[in-house]
Amino acid sequence: MFLHLCIIYDRIKNIRTGYKKVSDIIMTKYIDLHTHSICSDGTLTPARLVCHAKEKGLSTIALTDHDTIEGLEEAKHAASNLGIELINGVELSIIFKEGVFLNREYHMLALDFDMNNKNFVSKLERLRKKRRARNLKLINIFSQMGIDISYEELQSYGGGNVITKIHFARALVVRGFSPNINHAMETHLGYGTAASKVPRIALEPKEAIDMVRGAGGLTVLAHPLRYGLPYHKVALLIGELKAMGLNGVEAIYYNHTPGEEKMLTTWAKELNLGISGGTDFHGDNKPEIQLGTGLGNLQIPKEIWTNLQKIQKETK
Repeated sequence: MFLHLCIIYDRIKNIRTGYKKVSDIIMTKYIDLHTHSICSDGTLTPARLVCHAKEKGLSTIALTDHDTIEGLEEAKHAASNLGIELINGVELSIIFKEGVFLNREYHMLALDFDMNNKNFVSKLERLRKKRRARNLKLINIFSQMGIDISYEELQSYGGGNVITKIHFARALVVRGFSPNINHAMETHLGYGTAASKVPRIALEPKEAIDMVRGAGGLTVLAHPLRYGLPYHKVALLIGELKAMGLNGVEAIYYNHTPGEEKMLTTWAKELNLGISGGTDFHGDNKPEIQLGTGLGNLQIPKEIWTNLQKIQKETK
């Protein structure tokens, strides 16, 4: 029903605006290659996310839920009706089991893969099963602390088959243990807490890269400055992942300064890596971040995706 309303609104708007001017035709198109829906830790359905992209004037978005492609079919249907380009996406967690970055978790975006590739789908399913087992352990830990949270309650906050830390954080806010999600994430789920000692579910970097490449997709290191590493170690991390087959770096991100964006872009070019950009939009779970514009001043031109596609073709 909501999708039909979006389509009707779009048609009425086109009738009212009439023929497009030349300046409108050549106007730069903008995109967002890092978004989340209710299928993981966002608050919008996949169809509503696509409608919102239309409202924001975006031409292309990638739906990159955590460890799941559950929302892609719905998003694609909405996108085809609204004239939006929808890129297959998923956000994967990776953990190094040796070297400088041993036992630290990083995130990798997989883009434009074949969502029907059997090996790809099978590995995602195994990740989701392991994530569920980990979440049951977290529920037990909170129960021992006198905080009773059920799996059904966590699912009621969205997430479908993928429950993340944000869902636990929302439960803690509802119960009055934290004033907001960010506080809950830091004090009850962050580094040094009992919850943080439960082993995380992730792929090894090379395994993740090979899995995505095997499905015809490309890989991008997500939000490279969010891991608490000094700049020189971020550069080292990018170099190590490049040696494993990484395709790009998310240099354009909602909280990167112009200087940081330039620095990451320079490093990427030196390594012949592509540049990606996204807001990491989560809807009401991160209300300060707006789709397509981040904190209000972000703009990701369509050429970013065009250049990534060129790199994708070269690596096939």
